[in-house]
Amino acid sequence: MIIAHWQKGQRAKLALMTALPLVLWLFVAYQWSWQPRILRQAYSPMQMNGLHPLGPLSFLGTSLEFSADGSLLTEHTIYTPGVHLWDVAGGGLKSSLNAPYSDDESFSAALSSDAKTVASSDFNGSLRLYDVQTGFLRRLVAANNFQPQAIAFWPDGKTLTGVSGGQALGVSEAESRQFKVTLWDVATAKVKHVTRLIGPAIELVILQQNGRTLFTLNHDKTISLWDIETGRTKKIWPPIPAQDFRNDFEAKNDFAISSDGKTAAWANDDFSVTLWNIQAAKVQQILKGANTRMKALVFSPDGTMIGGVTNERINQNAVRIWDIPGGTLRLSLKSRHDPFFARICFSPDGHTLATRSSDGELTLWRVR
Repeated sequence: MIIAHWQKGQRAKLALMTALPLVLWLFVAYQWSWQPRILRQAYSPMQMNGLHPLGPLSFLGTSLEFSADGSLLTEHTIYTPGVHLWDVAGGGLKSSLNAPYSDDESFSAALSSDAKTVASSDFNGSLRLYDVQTGFLRRLVAANNFQPQAIAFWPDGKTLTGVSGGQALGVSEAESRQFKVTLWDVATAKVKHVTRLIGPAIELVILQQNGRTLFTLNHDKTISLWDIETGRTKKIWPPIPAQDFRNDFEAKNDFAISSDGKTAAWANDDFSVTLWNIQAAKVQQILKGANTRMKALVFSPDGTMIGGVTNERINQNAVRIWDIPGGTLRLSLKSRHDPFFARICFSPDGHTLATRSSDGELTLWRVR
Protein backbone atom coordinates (compact mmCIF):
# COMPACT_ATOMS: atom_id res chain seq x y z
CA MET A 1 0.00 0.00 0.00
CA ILE A 2 2.79 2.41 0.91
CA ILE A 3 4.71 1.53 -2.25
CA ALA A 4 1.57 2.01 -4.37
CA HIS A 5 1.01 5.48 -2.91
CA TRP A 6 4.67 6.33 -3.44
CA GLN A 7 4.53 5.18 -7.08
CA LYS A 8 1.34 7.18 -7.63
CA GLY A 9 2.98 10.29 -6.19
CA GLN A 10 6.03 9.79 -8.37
CA ARG A 11 3.86 9.47 -11.50
CA ALA A 12 2.01 12.69 -10.60
CA LYS A 13 5.32 14.47 -10.00
CA LEU A 14 6.67 13.22 -13.33
CA ALA A 15 3.50 14.33 -15.13
CA LEU A 16 3.80 17.79 -13.55
CA MET A 17 7.46 18.10 -14.51
CA THR A 18 6.60 17.01 -18.07
CA ALA A 19 3.71 19.46 -18.38
CA LEU A 20 5.53 22.42 -16.82
CA PRO A 21 7.73 23.23 -19.87
CA LEU A 22 4.65 23.10 -22.10
CA VAL A 23 2.74 25.46 -19.79
CA LEU A 24 5.69 27.86 -19.69
CA TRP A 25 6.02 27.71 -23.48
CA LEU A 26 2.32 28.47 -23.93
CA PHE A 27 2.56 31.37 -21.47
CA VAL A 28 5.58 32.86 -23.25
CA ALA A 29 3.93 32.36 -26.65
CA TYR A 30 0.77 34.08 -25.40
CA GLN A 31 2.74 37.00 -24.01
CA TRP A 32 4.83 37.22 -27.18
CA SER A 33 1.70 37.26 -29.33
CA TRP A 34 0.76 40.58 -27.69
CA GLN A 35 4.11 42.17 -28.50
CA PRO A 36 4.29 44.47 -31.54
CA ARG A 37 5.80 42.88 -34.64
CA ILE A 38 8.02 45.12 -36.75
CA LEU A 39 7.69 44.43 -40.47
CA ARG A 40 10.30 47.01 -41.44
CA GLN A 41 12.79 48.83 -39.25
CA ALA A 42 13.08 52.60 -39.42
CA TYR A 43 15.13 53.99 -42.25
CA SER A 44 18.68 54.90 -41.27
CA PRO A 45 19.93 58.43 -42.00
CA MET A 46 21.86 56.98 -44.95
CA GLN A 47 18.72 55.32 -46.35
CA MET A 48 16.79 58.55 -45.88
CA ASN A 49 19.42 60.48 -47.84
CA GLY A 50 17.75 61.82 -50.95
CA LEU A 51 14.26 60.96 -49.71
CA HIS A 52 11.76 63.52 -48.52
CA PRO A 53 11.74 63.22 -44.70
CA LEU A 54 8.26 62.69 -43.33
CA GLY A 55 7.09 65.21 -40.76
CA PRO A 56 4.03 65.60 -38.52
CA LEU A 57 1.76 65.99 -41.57
CA SER A 58 3.11 62.89 -43.30
CA PHE A 59 -0.21 61.04 -42.93
CA LEU A 60 -1.57 63.26 -45.70
CA GLY A 61 0.45 61.39 -48.32
CA THR A 62 0.57 57.93 -46.78
CA SER A 63 -1.83 55.00 -47.00
CA LEU A 64 -2.13 51.60 -45.34
CA GLU A 65 -4.72 48.99 -46.31
CA PHE A 66 -5.17 45.33 -45.40
CA SER A 67 -6.38 42.84 -47.99
CA ALA A 68 -9.92 41.52 -47.55
CA ASP A 69 -8.65 38.32 -45.90
CA GLY A 70 -6.10 40.18 -43.77
CA SER A 71 -3.13 38.28 -45.19
CA LEU A 72 -1.53 41.26 -46.96
CA LEU A 73 -0.81 44.85 -45.98
CA THR A 74 -0.58 47.42 -48.76
CA GLU A 75 1.58 50.48 -48.08
CA HIS A 76 2.40 53.49 -50.20
CA THR A 77 3.64 57.00 -49.63
CA ILE A 78 4.35 59.92 -51.91
CA TYR A 79 7.81 60.30 -50.41
CA THR A 80 9.24 56.93 -51.40
CA PRO A 81 8.65 55.20 -54.76
CA GLY A 82 6.53 52.09 -55.02
CA VAL A 83 3.47 50.34 -53.66
CA HIS A 84 4.64 47.72 -51.16
CA LEU A 85 2.80 44.50 -50.27
CA TRP A 86 3.70 42.88 -46.94
CA ASP A 87 3.01 39.31 -45.83
CA VAL A 88 1.21 39.78 -42.51
CA ALA A 89 1.76 36.23 -41.21
CA GLY A 90 5.36 35.86 -42.32
CA GLY A 91 6.33 39.49 -41.87
CA GLY A 92 8.29 39.73 -45.11
CA LEU A 93 8.00 42.00 -48.13
CA LYS A 94 5.95 40.08 -50.69
CA SER A 95 6.23 42.53 -53.55
CA SER A 96 7.30 46.08 -54.34
CA LEU A 97 5.44 47.53 -57.31
CA ASN A 98 7.21 50.32 -59.10
CA ALA A 99 4.68 53.12 -58.90
CA PRO A 100 5.97 56.48 -60.12
CA TYR A 101 7.74 58.89 -57.80
CA SER A 102 5.90 62.14 -57.36
CA ASP A 103 6.55 65.34 -55.45
CA ASP A 104 2.82 66.04 -55.33
CA GLU A 105 0.45 65.17 -52.51
CA SER A 106 -2.18 63.60 -54.79
CA PHE A 107 -1.20 59.93 -54.96
CA SER A 108 -3.42 56.96 -54.18
CA ALA A 109 -3.44 53.16 -54.29
CA ALA A 110 -5.97 50.34 -53.81
CA LEU A 111 -5.95 46.54 -53.60
CA SER A 112 -8.70 44.39 -55.13
CA SER A 113 -10.69 42.12 -52.80
CA ASP A 114 -9.12 38.99 -54.29
CA ALA A 115 -5.64 40.53 -53.74
CA LYS A 116 -4.72 39.93 -57.38
CA THR A 117 -4.61 43.53 -58.64
CA VAL A 118 -3.20 46.79 -57.30
CA ALA A 119 -4.25 50.13 -58.76
CA SER A 120 -2.19 53.28 -58.30
CA SER A 121 -2.66 56.80 -59.57
CA ASP A 122 -0.52 59.90 -59.59
CA PHE A 123 -0.93 63.64 -59.84
CA ASN A 124 0.07 63.64 -63.51
CA GLY A 125 -3.11 61.82 -64.48
CA SER A 126 -1.81 58.26 -64.89
CA LEU A 127 -3.62 55.16 -63.66
CA ARG A 128 -1.62 51.94 -63.34
CA LEU A 129 -2.89 48.40 -62.79
CA TYR A 130 -0.37 45.85 -61.47
CA ASP A 131 -0.52 42.06 -61.24
CA VAL A 132 0.25 41.23 -57.60
CA GLN A 133 1.55 37.72 -58.32
CA THR A 134 4.09 38.75 -60.95
CA GLY A 135 4.58 42.40 -60.04
CA PHE A 136 4.19 43.31 -63.71
CA LEU A 137 2.41 46.41 -64.95
CA ARG A 138 -0.77 45.19 -66.65
CA ARG A 139 -2.20 48.51 -67.80
CA LEU A 140 -1.11 52.13 -68.01
CA VAL A 141 -3.91 54.59 -68.63
CA ALA A 142 -3.77 58.33 -69.24
CA ALA A 143 -6.65 59.43 -67.06
CA ASN A 144 -7.13 62.91 -68.54
CA ASN A 145 -5.46 64.80 -65.71
CA PHE A 146 -7.16 62.61 -63.13
CA GLN A 147 -6.20 64.10 -59.79
CA PRO A 148 -7.20 61.43 -57.26
CA GLN A 149 -8.56 62.09 -53.83
CA ALA A 150 -9.41 58.37 -53.49
CA ILE A 151 -9.60 55.14 -55.51
CA ALA A 152 -11.19 51.80 -54.53
CA PHE A 153 -12.19 48.51 -56.17
CA TRP A 154 -15.72 47.20 -56.14
CA PRO A 155 -16.16 43.92 -54.19
CA ASP A 156 -16.22 41.82 -57.37
CA GLY A 157 -12.90 43.35 -58.49
CA LYS A 158 -14.25 44.16 -61.95
CA THR A 159 -14.76 47.89 -61.47
CA LEU A 160 -12.51 50.60 -60.05
CA THR A 161 -13.90 53.86 -58.68
CA GLY A 162 -11.89 57.06 -58.59
CA VAL A 163 -12.91 60.38 -57.06
CA SER A 164 -11.00 63.39 -58.32
CA GLY A 165 -11.05 67.08 -57.51
CA GLY A 166 -10.61 69.98 -59.87
CA GLN A 167 -8.38 71.63 -57.29
CA ALA A 168 -6.24 70.16 -54.55
CA LEU A 169 -7.65 69.83 -51.08
CA GLY A 170 -6.55 72.63 -48.82
CA VAL A 171 -7.41 75.64 -50.95
CA SER A 172 -9.49 78.09 -49.01
CA GLU A 173 -12.26 78.61 -51.57
CA ALA A 174 -14.26 75.42 -51.02
CA GLU A 175 -17.01 76.58 -53.36
CA SER A 176 -14.63 76.60 -56.31
CA ARG A 177 -13.79 72.88 -56.04
CA GLN A 178 -15.38 70.53 -58.52
CA PHE A 179 -15.34 66.78 -58.03
CA LYS A 180 -16.06 63.96 -60.44
CA VAL A 181 -16.40 60.19 -60.17
CA THR A 182 -14.83 57.90 -62.77
CA LEU A 183 -15.61 54.18 -63.11
CA TRP A 184 -13.08 51.98 -64.93
CA ASP A 185 -13.44 48.46 -66.27
CA VAL A 186 -10.52 46.65 -64.60
CA ALA A 187 -10.12 44.01 -67.34
CA THR A 188 -9.79 46.54 -70.17
CA ALA A 189 -8.79 49.65 -68.16
CA LYS A 190 -11.38 51.58 -70.17
CA VAL A 191 -13.64 54.24 -68.68
CA LYS A 192 -17.15 52.90 -68.10
CA HIS A 193 -18.72 56.06 -66.74
CA VAL A 194 -17.86 59.60 -65.68
CA THR A 195 -20.09 61.90 -63.70
CA ARG A 196 -19.67 65.18 -61.85
CA LEU A 197 -20.96 65.59 -58.32
CA ILE A 198 -23.80 68.10 -58.39
CA GLY A 199 -24.86 69.52 -55.06
CA PRO A 200 -23.38 71.24 -52.01
CA ALA A 201 -19.86 72.67 -52.07
CA ILE A 202 -17.63 69.79 -50.99
CA GLU A 203 -15.04 70.00 -48.24
CA LEU A 204 -13.92 66.37 -47.97
CA VAL A 205 -14.61 63.15 -49.90
CA ILE A 206 -14.81 59.76 -48.15
CA LEU A 207 -14.88 56.80 -50.54
CA GLN A 208 -15.54 53.60 -48.62
CA GLN A 209 -13.36 50.56 -49.30
CA ASN A 210 -16.17 48.85 -51.25
CA GLY A 211 -15.75 51.44 -54.01
CA ARG A 212 -19.49 52.03 -54.26
CA THR A 213 -20.31 54.14 -51.22
CA LEU A 214 -19.32 57.80 -51.30
CA PHE A 215 -19.85 60.32 -48.51
CA THR A 216 -18.82 63.95 -48.46
CA LEU A 217 -18.44 66.45 -45.67
CA ASN A 218 -19.65 69.67 -47.20
CA HIS A 219 -18.57 73.26 -46.69
CA ASP A 220 -21.75 73.99 -44.70
CA LYS A 221 -20.89 70.95 -42.46
CA THR A 222 -23.73 68.82 -43.81
CA ILE A 223 -23.00 65.19 -44.71
CA SER A 224 -24.06 63.85 -48.11
CA LEU A 225 -24.45 60.32 -49.46
CA TRP A 226 -24.00 60.18 -53.24
CA ASP A 227 -25.16 58.06 -56.14
CA ILE A 228 -21.83 57.56 -57.92
CA GLU A 229 -23.48 56.75 -61.25
CA THR A 230 -25.76 59.78 -61.47
CA GLY A 231 -23.68 62.28 -59.50
CA ARG A 232 -26.74 63.24 -57.48
CA THR A 233 -27.11 63.19 -53.70
CA LYS A 234 -29.11 60.32 -52.29
CA LYS A 235 -29.43 62.02 -48.94
CA ILE A 236 -28.18 65.11 -47.09
CA TRP A 237 -28.09 65.15 -43.29
CA PRO A 238 -28.20 68.30 -41.10
CA PRO A 239 -24.97 70.14 -40.25
CA ILE A 240 -22.73 68.56 -37.64
CA PRO A 241 -21.88 70.72 -34.59
CA ALA A 242 -18.14 70.57 -35.27
CA GLN A 243 -17.16 74.05 -34.17
CA ASP A 244 -13.49 73.09 -34.04
CA PHE A 245 -13.32 71.59 -37.53
CA ARG A 246 -10.74 73.58 -39.45
CA ASN A 247 -10.79 74.26 -43.16
CA ASP A 248 -7.13 73.54 -43.69
CA PHE A 249 -4.88 70.84 -45.11
CA GLU A 250 -3.98 69.35 -41.73
CA ALA A 251 -7.59 68.92 -40.62
CA LYS A 252 -8.64 66.62 -43.47
CA ASN A 253 -7.79 63.50 -41.48
CA ASP A 254 -9.53 64.73 -38.33
CA PHE A 255 -12.86 63.38 -39.66
CA ALA A 256 -14.00 59.80 -40.34
CA ILE A 257 -17.14 57.81 -41.14
CA SER A 258 -17.68 54.18 -40.11
CA SER A 259 -17.90 51.53 -42.83
CA ASP A 260 -21.63 51.04 -42.23
CA GLY A 261 -22.18 54.78 -42.72
CA LYS A 262 -24.00 55.17 -39.40
CA THR A 263 -21.42 57.02 -37.34
CA ALA A 264 -19.17 60.02 -37.98
CA ALA A 265 -16.25 61.10 -35.80
CA TRP A 266 -14.21 64.26 -35.58
CA ALA A 267 -11.45 65.70 -33.43
CA ASN A 268 -11.97 68.70 -31.15
CA ASP A 269 -9.60 71.36 -29.86
CA ASP A 270 -10.25 70.22 -26.26
CA PHE A 271 -8.53 66.92 -27.26
CA SER A 272 -11.78 64.94 -27.23
CA VAL A 273 -13.34 63.02 -30.14
CA THR A 274 -17.04 63.38 -30.94
CA LEU A 275 -19.03 60.39 -32.19
CA TRP A 276 -22.08 61.51 -34.17
CA ASN A 277 -25.12 59.40 -35.04
CA ILE A 278 -25.61 60.37 -38.68
CA GLN A 279 -29.15 59.03 -39.06
CA ALA A 280 -30.46 60.59 -35.84
CA ALA A 281 -28.32 63.75 -36.26
CA LYS A 282 -27.23 63.79 -32.62
CA VAL A 283 -24.12 63.30 -30.51
CA GLN A 284 -23.65 59.63 -29.71
CA GLN A 285 -20.65 59.93 -27.40
CA ILE A 286 -17.67 62.09 -26.42
CA LEU A 287 -14.37 60.21 -26.17
CA LYS A 288 -11.67 61.47 -23.82
CA GLY A 289 -8.19 60.37 -22.86
CA ALA A 290 -5.92 62.17 -25.34
CA ASN A 291 -3.65 65.01 -24.30
CA THR A 292 -3.48 66.79 -27.66
CA ARG A 293 -5.77 67.11 -30.66
CA MET A 294 -6.34 63.78 -32.42
CA LYS A 295 -5.36 63.11 -36.04
CA ALA A 296 -5.75 60.29 -38.56
CA LEU A 297 -9.03 58.99 -37.11
CA VAL A 298 -10.11 55.56 -38.34
CA PHE A 299 -12.90 53.13 -37.39
CA SER A 300 -12.42 49.38 -37.13
CA PRO A 301 -14.30 47.55 -39.93
CA ASP A 302 -17.04 46.37 -37.55
CA GLY A 303 -17.40 49.84 -36.02
CA THR A 304 -16.70 48.64 -32.45
CA MET A 305 -13.43 50.57 -32.09
CA ILE A 306 -11.98 53.87 -33.22
CA GLY A 307 -8.33 54.86 -33.24
CA GLY A 308 -6.34 58.00 -33.84
CA VAL A 309 -2.95 59.61 -33.36
CA THR A 310 -2.13 62.11 -30.62
CA ASN A 311 1.11 63.90 -29.77
CA GLU A 312 2.57 62.78 -26.44
CA ARG A 313 5.38 65.32 -26.43
CA ILE A 314 7.56 67.14 -28.94
CA ASN A 315 8.62 64.73 -31.67
CA GLN A 316 6.76 61.75 -30.22
CA ASN A 317 3.17 60.62 -30.37
CA ALA A 318 0.89 57.71 -29.53
CA VAL A 319 -2.14 55.86 -30.85
CA ARG A 320 -5.31 55.92 -28.77
CA ILE A 321 -7.98 53.24 -29.30
CA TRP A 322 -11.46 53.46 -27.76
CA ASP A 323 -14.25 50.89 -27.52
CA ILE A 324 -17.63 51.67 -29.10
CA PRO A 325 -20.09 51.71 -27.43
CA GLY A 326 -18.89 52.44 -23.93
CA GLY A 327 -16.26 55.00 -24.84
CA THR A 328 -13.62 53.39 -22.65
CA LEU A 329 -9.99 53.83 -23.65
CA ARG A 330 -8.88 50.35 -24.73
CA LEU A 331 -5.21 50.92 -25.54
CA SER A 332 -2.52 53.56 -25.76
CA LEU A 333 0.32 52.51 -28.08
CA LYS A 334 3.48 54.59 -27.94
CA SER A 335 6.09 54.82 -30.67
CA ARG A 336 9.45 53.29 -29.72
CA HIS A 337 11.38 56.37 -30.78
CA ASP A 338 10.96 59.99 -31.79
CA PRO A 339 9.28 59.93 -35.22
CA PHE A 340 5.57 60.40 -35.63
CA PHE A 341 3.02 57.73 -36.49
CA ALA A 342 2.11 58.65 -40.04
CA ARG A 343 -0.88 56.37 -40.62
CA ILE A 344 -2.83 53.61 -38.89
CA CYS A 345 -5.36 51.00 -40.07
CA PHE A 346 -7.27 48.04 -38.64
CA SER A 347 -7.25 44.53 -40.07
CA PRO A 348 -10.61 43.20 -41.38
CA ASP A 349 -11.22 41.18 -38.19
CA GLY A 350 -10.23 44.15 -35.99
CA HIS A 351 -7.64 42.11 -34.09
CA THR A 352 -4.57 43.83 -35.55
CA LEU A 353 -3.56 47.46 -36.00
CA ALA A 354 -0.89 48.47 -38.48
CA THR A 355 1.09 51.66 -37.92
CA ARG A 356 3.60 53.43 -40.13
CA SER A 357 6.00 55.87 -38.52
CA SER A 358 7.31 58.96 -40.22
CA ASP A 359 10.75 57.37 -40.56
CA GLY A 360 9.32 54.39 -42.45
CA GLU A 361 8.96 51.84 -39.63
CA LEU A 362 6.01 49.49 -40.12
CA THR A 363 4.58 47.77 -37.05
CA LEU A 364 1.73 45.35 -36.36
CA TRP A 365 0.02 45.57 -32.95
CA ARG A 366 -2.46 43.14 -31.43
CA VAL A 367 -5.41 45.21 -30.18
CA ARG A 368 -8.04 42.56 -29.48
